[in-house]
Amino acid sequence: MRHFLKVAGVMLILALFTGNGMAKDLPSPPAAIKAAVADLVEAFEMRDAAGIRSLMTEDHRAISPNYGRAYTVSEQIDTLPDLVYEVTDISNETFSVLDNNAALLTARFRVKGSFRGKPLPQHIFVSQIWIRQNGQWKQKLYQETAIDP
Repeated sequence: MRHFLKVAGVMLILALFTGNGMAKDLPSPPAAIKAAVADLVEAFEMRDAAGIRSLMTEDHRAISPNYGRAYTVSEQIDTLPDLVYEVTDISNETFSVLDNNAALLTARFRVKGSFRGKPLPQHIFVSQIWIRQNGQWKQKLYQETAIDP
């Protein structure tokens, strides 16, 4: 039942904030969130566990076809030795303000690398929820899907 409520909550958030007029679409992300995204990408590329942990909420989840299920922050950090990762391009960013302390960011990422010896999809669509905690923007949810170029 608890799992069902979590899934239902995520579905409700996505339904409420995608195209129903409640979210404000802006031409580009605020500088602070864009900088946090760049810092998190760099932390993964450098396999910087402390940097990754500092930019994610404690209850963070990441969903990727590479993982096969939702991963916690600790699970992502534990698998860093298995990850070779470089973001070579970020495009088609859309940004929606959910409230003063929450934002939804979507974008196309071009990546190269591997996870556990298997090549990563080169083109992915990424959805991220960012939350402001104690004045710092932190990623709460990351979900990626492989897409055609």
